[in-house]
Order: sequence, then C-alpha cells, then structure tokens
Amino acid sequence: MLGHHGGMKQEFEVIFEFHRVGDSLKVSAVDPVSLTEVSVLGPPSAGEFEMRRIALQKLRYVLERKPKNNTSAMSHSAKARSDRRSRSERQGPNGWYV
Repeated sequence: MLGHHGGMKQEFEVIFEFHRVGDSLKVSAVDPVSLTEVSVLGPPSAGEFEMRRIALQKLRYVLERKPKNNTSAMSHSAKARSDRRSRSERQGPNGWYV
C-alpha cells in the first residue's frame, strides 16, 4: 500500500479484515509494525475498494497522531500488566476500587 508516514510518501503493509455484522460490513485495518488497528462500519453496497479506502484513511489519521517515540508492543504490554496490578492493589474488599 502507498501511504504517508512522517510527511513522506512510502510503501507500508496494511492487513485488512472484512466481517459481516448484521446489515453492515465491518472492515478492520491493521499496521503490523505498530500493531495499530482501526475499524469502520458501512453498508455492503459501498464495495470492497471504497471500504478499504476509508479504513486506510482512518488508519493513516490514527498513525499520524501517535506519539513519535514508537514504544514497542512489549513495553506497552508490560505497562498494561503494571496498570492491572496497581489497579487490583487499590481494589477494596467489596470489589469497588478505592
């Protein structure tokens, strides 16, 4: 796919998934490098090309607004585990968070 990263045109890989959800079509676009995923819903009559275009446009929008430090997936998941631990430590005996 041809995309824009950092204002320069370059090619990058995008994985698309199509799922029928009731009367709608859900298209997910995934950037395998940053593990960023976005989804869009639309009518099946819009067609595959148009739905891919919209999902790609949304993915570019999200990627452009991500912090430039590019934290790895491992450090992000380690932070999530740490957040879960600290949240459970704040949980009171009745199950409510304190």
